[in-house]
Amino acid sequence: MDLTFKPIPRSCPVPHNAVAYIGGVIDYKKGPTIVLWRNRKEIVIQAPKFTPEVEPGVDVDDPCYGWYESQAISKHYANYLEIIESLVDTIEFGKTNWAYLFQSREGGYYISQQKKVLRRVTCPIWAERIYLDEIEFTVWGTSSDRRGIWKGKEVDIMYAWNDEELWCLNRAMFGYKKVQGLDVTFEVYGHLIGRDGSIIGLVSEAAWGRMIGLDDRALVYQTVARIQQSGCIYKGCYTDRFMIANGKVRLLELNSIWAYEDMDRLEKDAELWHWKELDELFAEFRDIGPNGNYHYPLFRFTTTYADLKYFRPSPSPERPFGGFVFYSEFFDIYEPWSGYHRLPDGDDENESILPSSDRRIVWPPNNRLLPNFDSIYDADVARREDQATSMRLNGRSTRTSRNRVLIAATPYYHPYRRSNGRNHGGRRALTNSDNTESAIVAIE
Repeated sequence: MDLTFKPIPRSCPVPHNAVAYIGGVIDYKKGPTIVLWRNRKEIVIQAPKFTPEVEPGVDVDDPCYGWYESQAISKHYANYLEIIESLVDTIEFGKTNWAYLFQSREGGYYISQQKKVLRRVTCPIWAERIYLDEIEFTVWGTSSDRRGIWKGKEVDIMYAWNDEELWCLNRAMFGYKKVQGLDVTFEVYGHLIGRDGSIIGLVSEAAWGRMIGLDDRALVYQTVARIQQSGCIYKGCYTDRFMIANGKVRLLELNSIWAYEDMDRLEKDAELWHWKELDELFAEFRDIGPNGNYHYPLFRFTTTYADLKYFRPSPSPERPFGGFVFYSEFFDIYEPWSGYHRLPDGDDENESILPSSDRRIVWPPNNRLLPNFDSIYDADVARREDQATSMRLNGRSTRTSRNRVLIAATPYYHPYRRSNGRNHGGRRALTNSDNTESAIVAIE
């Protein structure tokens, strides 16, 4: 897995008239959603809800049951992708923002397009209005976490395409305003305005710099202390949603900034969300390594043109490009459906197309970057036992779910990045290797 930060492309990587799958949500209880893009227009397709069917003979008490269940969910999601691909010619991009996949009485499927009215943000706007057509989207970390170009500037875009993301956007707007004078965020350039005139995102300075490390402990603690003194909690501490740019800490998840009026409640919550979680994060840096226990950079930082995958059946006159362009790498962890072909990895545009049967993926890929689980276990056992004892003595409950998690077992879907560690095309890394000031006094 290549975790170096990648340059932002200057133009959209999806060919004209091609249909691209740019993300979605696997929510099998409500019905998974699939976001498609074509010629600067996108649509959300909601498939029927389902119950994951785990392989026969796997007991619910099996320690690997969760893995088997995730495989069953992915298989069902892939089946919906296959069905939608066969119906993609019936979709009118730009007609509606939403569509539903229905099963007919005869057993087949059809897509019905309907406009879906989404929630509106309540935070007053304070910055420039930036209209959707002004943005050239060039990177999709997830369907809501994007990068692109605006007026020649590299930008990050928080894009709200469903009600849950609009809730996050609303909180991000309030959060940014609350800490705006503290110099702890990248600059927000403006509010993204959709084609219906509603606010659907934030456009900000493209994040740059490097991820935090063990040597940044003092600087991070001091920055979080200033945020707390301003009356806010930052709930992105343990998930490592920080960067260092020009020797300063930058918060990466604006919707994780929560303002408080009750200072007693703030002090109590800060013990968990700030100091306990920072202690855990830096202990993992010390005991496991730079990324701790899977604290990887946001997908938008490490995604490149090399992550663009094109799966296709035989082209047709109506759809000369054939099937889907996959910006995310779902089929690097799940085998594509029968009859599908994929453009091979590599820079040679004249390479022949390989059948999917020649590129089966062994899960998990042997060369995927994984931490040493023995080290994780040894480092965590004693500390977890001490924490559990302390929490029982103090009458404190375990960590609550994070604000970003919508429902249990319905994670935001984004496949893992490519499994090999090649630096494709010798692309330069936009990392900042400067150490922070050593004279800072640690806050203990």
